[in-house]
Parts: sequence; C-alpha cells; structure tokens
Amino acid sequence: MVLVVASYLISVILEWPFFHFGLLKTARNISTSFRASLLAQTVSYALLIPFYLLASGFSLFTNAQLTKDRDFVVRKDAAVYFISSDLQAVYRLALDGSSPQRVVECKVSNSDARLYVCRSPDAQSWDLWVLDEPEYNHSKKSERLLIRDFALHAAANWRTERSYGEERTWFNFGPASDLRATSQTNWTVRTGFWPVKGLSAENPQTRRSIHLCVEMPFLAWPSRNATVLPGDQVVYQLGDQIVLLDLNSRKLAFLALGQGPVVVLQSQ
Repeated sequence: MVLVVASYLISVILEWPFFHFGLLKTARNISTSFRASLLAQTVSYALLIPFYLLASGFSLFTNAQLTKDRDFVVRKDAAVYFISSDLQAVYRLALDGSSPQRVVECKVSNSDARLYVCRSPDAQSWDLWVLDEPEYNHSKKSERLLIRDFALHAAANWRTERSYGEERTWFNFGPASDLRATSQTNWTVRTGFWPVKGLSAENPQTRRSIHLCVEMPFLAWPSRNATVLPGDQVVYQLGDQIVLLDLNSRKLAFLALGQGPVVVLQSQ
C-alpha cells in the first residue's frame, strides 16, 4: 500500500509539467495544472488498480497465519541445509529452535544454485550435492559433491526418481519431495512455475485445499524447493527466504534467509 501511494504521488508530480504546458496560456497556472494532473492520475489509478489486482496474488497474507515462533514444529529432529544469502557457505538449521550452524564452504555463482541429495554408493545413506550455474554459461550445469554420508533419512527430488536429472532453483517446481511414510500422505503438495501459482496443497479426505502465493506489481516471490515432513509440514523457499508451513493450522514461520534448501531427519 505504501508503494502504491508513493507511485501515485510520484506520477502526479512527474506528469504535472505536461499538463501545465498543455493548457492554454490563458488558463496556464500552477494551481490549475496541478489539479488537472491530480484528477488525471486519480482516474487512471482507479481504473488500473482493479486490473492489476485481477492479475495479482497475495494469498500468503490472507490465507496463512504468520508467526515468529516454531512451537508448532512436529519433527524437532529435522534439519534444513541451505546456501547462505551471501552464496559463500552451506548452513544447517535444526528445527528444534537452535541457531543456524555453518557446515561447509560452498561458493556458488548466483541465486539459481541449490542443494540436492543423492544416495551414497553403498545405498545406506545420503550425500549432499550442490547444483550451480556458472554466470558465463547459463546452459551448463555444475554439480559438486559437498558432504559424503551426511544423513540417513532424506528425500530425493521427483525428477531424480524419474531419471530426469536435477534442475536449478528456477525450474525446481512441481511435486514436493516427501519425507512422510506412505500411510501419512494425506496432503499432496506442489509448487507452480509462476509466483502467482505459489504453493498449493490438497487433502482429498477432508476436501481442504491451500494456495499461498505472492505476486504483485511491486513484489513477486516464487515458491521453490519444497519438502514435506511427517506431520504435514512443508519447508520450502519463498523468494530468498526459507519458510516452514503447517498445512493443518496454516501457520507459516520464517526460518532463514537463503536458498536451495534440503531437509533431513535423524529418524523415520
């Protein structure tokens, strides 16, 4: 709302000279031309704002209960690994309320890089990898092993399960990775390509659905890199933020600034 008001006032001021010199000399004065600019912008914004709203989505602020607390976390033994906002290192954030810990140096090229997991050679644990994109060659992927045998319980991306290969953050949308047992999969969760598609979830048993998104003329946060935890909670990347959503209560908590998160469990 602040940006809309600021844009309106700036439009009035910037377009005032055109109205001033467009008036007849007999009617040309500062007061009259300023009122003309004010009237024109008022009519213009009254028409444009509804059209912008039709193409905008801000259900995150209307359909979610934003909270600073993590008291609703079900699996406190879960940990989120993510690339720091300065693109220099990988951090580990336990959902038990502790602070993030620096794990390994990991200089990446840009904000499209992300972490992913692969089965270790013995198939008994998981390895942590980073998928990067060199700035000088956007068609080339750079895959690096970061930590061998870093977790016992993780979830591969749906593209990996179908042998499609990993994608970077911008194209890592679609069905969420799933850490739940088959008997616990009441909700189906996916992310959409455009920011307005956001994160959507459906529960066929209760016929409940959720759609959270942020896309407005001044702000757009794509939803990416989602993982569903036991207890129907989702960790995903929203813009440049890592967040945690409880599907049943619709509580949404900020976890950290960063990108490319993966989630692991100490036990099933």
